Amino acid sequence: IVGGGLSAAHLAVRAVSCGWRHVTIAARAPLVVRPFDISVRWMETLLSASFSPLEIEFYRASPTERREILRNARPGGSITPSALR
Repeated sequence: IVGGGLSAAHLAVRAVSCGWRHVTIAARAPLVVRPFDISVRWMETLLSASFSPLEIEFYRASPTERREILRNARPGGSITPSALR
């Protein structure tokens, strides 16, 4: 399986559950294990009635700056701890 993200991990788990005895994941970099693809800082404000400093920065930014903020917020593919099993 080519790729190092969650989709590759799901495919590997599925292949094993279908009876494959050997599955190899080929990725450009070592697998990164994180519970989420983005920082928890982006999700912790969902339960708050007011904007966080992170949200204020985002909403004050231009569209170009917002794109860069979002690109930096999601640094790349990762797999969840449960998918690493």
